[in-house]
Amino acid sequence: MMESDPFKDPSISGPPFYWIKEGEFDSVGANFVVHCLKGSCDAEGIKGKEVFFLEAAKLLKPGGCFFGSTIVNVEEFFIENRRGFS
Repeated sequence: MMESDPFKDPSISGPPFYWIKEGEFDSVGANFVVHCLKGSCDAEGIKGKEVFFLEAAKLLKPGGCFFGSTIVNVEEFFIENRRGFS
């Protein structure tokens, strides 16, 4: 029996992507997402983004890889994080 496509089958309901199992993927990517999440790029602000990374990590197989890219205000980033860049 073929599984129903949750995007096309109106009889399937639940939260988005509920059919994805934890530990199912070798890699998880998130490009141009993190900058949209609440919180700045400083040490305090990044804690607001923590839940995103924790949830993404649940999808990875042991030894899996999370990768991504995002947009930051470079000037603001270096001002807020200047300790390591002097």
